[in-house]
This record gives sequence, structure tokens and C-alpha cells, in this order.
Amino acid sequence: HLEVRSLNRVGIVAFSFALREEEPNPCNIRLAKEVKKAVSRYPDALIVCQWEVGIAVAEGGYLPVRIIGPFSGVYLDSETVWQGAMMDLWREGITDVIPIAQPFLHLTKVKRMIRKSGFNVVPWKVPWIGFDNDPRNTQEWTKGPLRLLIYALKQLLLRSKG
Repeated sequence: HLEVRSLNRVGIVAFSFALREEEPNPCNIRLAKEVKKAVSRYPDALIVCQWEVGIAVAEGGYLPVRIIGPFSGVYLDSETVWQGAMMDLWREGITDVIPIAQPFLHLTKVKRMIRKSGFNVVPWKVPWIGFDNDPRNTQEWTKGPLRLLIYALKQLLLRSKG
């Protein structure tokens, strides 16, 4: 992991992956572990988590400054999570962000969204978190890499037509 070049305080923004009625699911637990690793490296970081990851982070003894979500098993897209996180980051004067997300496709999307908003992405390698192919997972596109790839391609096609 590389150090942040500026003296600015860092923001850690965690995006969930997969969704079960009862959270956190195994993917979100693994994402929460990565948040904790980042906090151990940057102890004064502002932590913002999508609710599914936030539950696991809080259970581990860390208290995110902000947990974004409906807390009701309802799908919340990454753009909405980022919009909420940006408000906290701006309020705290934070421009350097460590995004924590599923490293297969999702993390790339999230980094692009963060940069497009004018923030700096702090290099951080998120390890493989796997997929949740359990029947309790309500998001079909998070049950395997091929499903996620098809979902991502559909999203790109819909955006290009809109």
C-alpha cells in the first residue's frame, strides 16, 4: 500500500456487494475487514460505509462516521452511496479517498466515479472478496463473475442509449 502524498486527511468509502435480508453477507464482511486494514494504516480517516458493510465494520468495534442506506434490504446503487459520501468528505475538507469495493469490475467503476467528482483516489489494493451465490442473496448479478459481467455490459448499453 502506498502512502498518501498530501497531508490531507483521508476518507475511506466502502461500497457493499450482494444483498441478503439478513446482513452482513460474507462479501460485505470481507469488505469490512478491508476497511479495518485501511483504518489501521490511516487511523484518523473519515469512514463512510454503505449500510451492509457498515454493519460489519461497527460489529468489529469501529464506528463509521456515516452509514449510508435505507437499512431495509432495499437495493441502493453506488451512485447514491457516493453522493452521500461526497457530502461528508466535502464537509470535512477531504479530497483523498480510499475506495473499498468488489475488485472485479465494481472497484473500477467506483474509482472512475470518484475521480470524475474531482477527488483523488488513494492507491489501495482490495483483495478478492468472492461472490455470494447463496439463494438468500437477492441480487442475481452478484452471484458470480459472469453474471456481474453481463450486468455491467447491460448497464453500459443502457447508458449509451440514454
